[in-house]
Amino acid sequence: MLWHIAWRNVWRNKVRSLVIASAIAIGLLGGVFSYAFMMGLVNQAVRSAIHVGLGSFQVHHPDYPTDRDLRYALDDVDALLAEVRSTPGVVGASSRIVGTAMASSAVGTAAARIVGVDLDHDPEISDLRTKLIEGAYLSADERIPLLMSEKVADDLEVRLRSRIVASVVSPTGEIVYGAFRIVGIFRTSDSVFDQSNVFVTREDLAELTGFADNSASELIVRIEPRESGDAVAAAFAAAHPELLVRTWRDLAPQLQLAADFGGVFGFGFLAIILTALGFGIVNTMLMVVMERTREIGMLMALGMARARVFWMLLYETAFLSMVGGVGGLVLSVALLGWLGRVGVNMQAWAEGLAAFGYDSMIYPEASTSFYLQVAGMVLVTAFLASIYPARRALKLLPAEAIRADT
Repeated sequence: MLWHIAWRNVWRNKVRSLVIASAIAIGLLGGVFSYAFMMGLVNQAVRSAIHVGLGSFQVHHPDYPTDRDLRYALDDVDALLAEVRSTPGVVGASSRIVGTAMASSAVGTAAARIVGVDLDHDPEISDLRTKLIEGAYLSADERIPLLMSEKVADDLEVRLRSRIVASVVSPTGEIVYGAFRIVGIFRTSDSVFDQSNVFVTREDLAELTGFADNSASELIVRIEPRESGDAVAAAFAAAHPELLVRTWRDLAPQLQLAADFGGVFGFGFLAIILTALGFGIVNTMLMVVMERTREIGMLMALGMARARVFWMLLYETAFLSMVGGVGGLVLSVALLGWLGRVGVNMQAWAEGLAAFGYDSMIYPEASTSFYLQVAGMVLVTAFLASIYPARRALKLLPAEAIRADT
């Protein structure tokens, strides 16, 4: 019965109730969108880094991170690859030879990592071939092919089919020189990655540097879903304590920091919005108490327990918040469902986003658990906002309230 009375009381002043419910819905929509946009931005950067070549985890010689020298190589690579590929969840694994090089053209030089990729298996762990803007991907049919980013190509003033001389330190410590021809130019959303890497075939780099057969500088493993990567990496590390196994979080801690910050920022911003809406609800319910002073006094004079008055006002606040909350969540689901397909075009800030490894097309995303958490936050806000007005009503003296002006 009390629920029914409270619901009818909410709509006694339809305009006021609709205004506060609309404010809750719009505020909630803004908070949810801010969180989803931030998470879409961060998750897209993480996916891009993993899919372009960072992988879910990497395996190195323990001394490799110190000098990143070709001397620190993994042995018996084929056996390691066969082992990791048999692990459930692994969608790809490949070996690479990685050295530090100076790429030279007729007009200048640029320092970069020179990466020798396995043409058969590198597509399993890298989507680099989808980032080409000119030319073609590396091929065994081409002689000494090289992939270079648009940024480095502009710095060196070279184009497709231009020749590049790369100087690399071999495993024996000697500097060797090799001539390569640019067959493709790529551009990713990460300008730092573009500036730092050039790609050649594994066979060409091994022949140039005298790298041993069945050896590699690193193994890169890609796992789906992403959340299971840590467990697979931990199991592989336990089976091979002599090797250095690092997940994408270890390799790119700035991405993990951004992911953590994105979640905290999103929830913090949403909490600020709900706090502001909470004060609006408090103000609305205080107006309700003041307008219905005589009515509340009569109810108490007729024997209605103060506890029931308290719960009636609490239910009214809850109903008002639930109408706005449900409306806000429905609008949020509809908006994010649409933007999740078409994206938010941030082309005007593409260069600045690329400097931090973000794409200019952002696809907001939010999980089902997030919506449930938001619903819980709305209910908590409604409960807290109802306490003060309800306590104010309980302090009314029936005799005085009945004589109050309406």
